[in-house]
Amino acid sequence: MAKSDLQFAGEFLVQQCKLMTTNGTTYDIRQLVQSINIYEDIFSTAVSGDITIKDTNNMIMNGPIIGEEKLILKILTPQKNPNQDTTIDYTETPLNVYRVNLVTGAGENALLYSLNFTTQEAMRNQVSRVSQSYKGQPSDIVEKILRDKNYLDSTRRYFAEETANHTKIIFPNLKPFMCINHLTKISNSKQYNQSPAYLFYETTRGFHFRSIDGLASQETKWEYEENIPNSLNEKGVVDVEKNLHTMNTFSVMPTRDTIYNMSEGFYSSKLRVHNIYSKTLKDVDFNYLDNFANDIHTDGTSKPIITESIDSQTGKRLSDHSETKLFVSTTSGGKHFYESQDYPYQSDNLDNTLQRRTSRLRQI
Repeated sequence: MAKSDLQFAGEFLVQQCKLMTTNGTTYDIRQLVQSINIYEDIFSTAVSGDITIKDTNNMIMNGPIIGEEKLILKILTPQKNPNQDTTIDYTETPLNVYRVNLVTGAGENALLYSLNFTTQEAMRNQVSRVSQSYKGQPSDIVEKILRDKNYLDSTRRYFAEETANHTKIIFPNLKPFMCINHLTKISNSKQYNQSPAYLFYETTRGFHFRSIDGLASQETKWEYEENIPNSLNEKGVVDVEKNLHTMNTFSVMPTRDTIYNMSEGFYSSKLRVHNIYSKTLKDVDFNYLDNFANDIHTDGTSKPIITESIDSQTGKRLSDHSETKLFVSTTSGGKHFYESQDYPYQSDNLDNTLQRRTSRLRQI
């Protein structure tokens, strides 16, 4: 039975940890685990991690362990009522080991080494390609690719923020994650003011297809403070909860590179669209300051990163120079291939997504 009281910040319980080798042997390595690191990133399509093992049974030779094993893992923080949102559970969908790191001696009768692992979907992404057409909302198409047995065949949970646009698209022999990442670039949020800043990523809870605005609109889940090591409560006992609120280290990323931000289309840009059906050119200008109020910002403020000051020589603000970044696109708009007057699908939707999305990603 799992413990329900947390003794110290960072404590975790390993309920299951088994290594399945390619020859069918399964090793229970729960007592051999030295450390486990699991990495989540909103800019990464799959969860990854590593596990360090103190091997006293010479599994690396007897298994042998070659980087093709399955890892059954279930870990959680001590708690009274565990559930699927508070437990890291890879018992039904084992992780894939893909790398064996340096093996070193640890005493006379043990070897110390670490294994890198990732999810099954990341491995299936490497061995499958999508050659298929889809139509409908991008958020629904993402789920179809995730669930398709010919592609990712995922049974993990899927958290989607509904998209406002509809698309018809053909993927010509592309890997599944590449197809999904393309859909993030042409999607608009139905709930958050047509936000085009979609991200696709995986956490230990499942896969997420969500916009930056949707993430930024959430209530604060946790607040961290700096330098409160071994905080004591009223009874003079170490306060575990306060220690959980303590940051070990942090760094501030440099953001005030004005020339670089201008060249990347952060402040302004121009999209030139060539319509091969109507033989026309259309320019779409993006202005960060004019668009600022349309987005939900991660810092919770309503203050732009740049000022409204006007240059005395040009008579313009920094965001009024649309030529700093030029995008060029070709499309085929028109109702010539549809019977009704209302064609619900968009070709590439770049005039509604590309520039604003580029700026949003630079902002965070």
